[in-house]
Amino acid sequence: MADNQSRELSIAVKVDVSEALTGLKAIQREAKKATQALRELEAAHSTKSLHEALVQREGVEEYFVNAHGGSAKISIDNGAEGSNFTVEGPARIVVNRD
Repeated sequence: MADNQSRELSIAVKVDVSEALTGLKAIQREAKKATQALRELEAAHSTKSLHEALVQREGVEEYFVNAHGGSAKISIDNGAEGSNFTVEGPARIVVNRD
């Protein structure tokens, strides 16, 4: 005759996942770095777009300072105070007369 008694089976499995967790944490760190780099790139791109739009307007002049050894001396004299600056290249200097 068939035995109708229920039988239970217990199995204990030990798995070391520490190496996998370490790898996942490393991936997470790199993903965060990549996300930050993309944010910085987006910010730089939008600043460049704003710059390009501004220099197209009337009353705005743009001056370039070369990258290799180029520099520009800028003097500002507003009557009471005067200032002198030296800007080394590469640089794009925008003067807005509006």
